Amino acid sequence: ADAPALDGIAAAAELAEQGRFTVPVAAVFSLDEAAAAHELSESRHARGKIVLKS
Repeated sequence: ADAPALDGIAAAAELAEQGRFTVPVAAVFSLDEAAAAHELSESRHARGKIVLKS
């Protein structure tokens, strides 16, 4: 069964492929910097998403 949330994700992915949907990224942290990423998140001063990468 299709869930509305999954339909929304599919629509967002299609728009992203077309270059019509972007997500602002405030900062990118390595997994070793997860504590700093958490501090930024808790500060509520991030203007965009906080990304952790391996």
